[in-house]
Amino acid sequence: MKYIYIINDFAHDLFTGLWLSSLAAIYLIRLKTGGVSSGEWQLVSELSGDFLWMQNIALGLIILTGVGRYLHQKTRTADKHTNHHQARRQVLIIKHIIMGILFTSGTALGFAWRLH
Repeated sequence: MKYIYIINDFAHDLFTGLWLSSLAAIYLIRLKTGGVSSGEWQLVSELSGDFLWMQNIALGLIILTGVGRYLHQKTRTADKHTNHHQARRQVLIIKHIIMGILFTSGTALGFAWRLH
């Protein structure tokens, strides 16, 4: 069972990187292809659409593996009233607020870049 948690943690971080890479790819495709012809524009549009799908799938997998992380941490038998646990919990709350803002704005940017 321990290995499932390790794989889940690895996947969570991997999908976060995939989400960010997909966002960067959409941006770079748009940046580098500003003056393409209408025939080439169809290919550019399809390519950025593919990366948008990857970005959205990665976000769903980040949430899914994050729930797995949460459930694993919740069931751990460690004393939940220690200073270490309280400090870790506060840092995780702040991290998730920041990441939520980044994921929301980044996904909105991905859609905006894809649609224009």
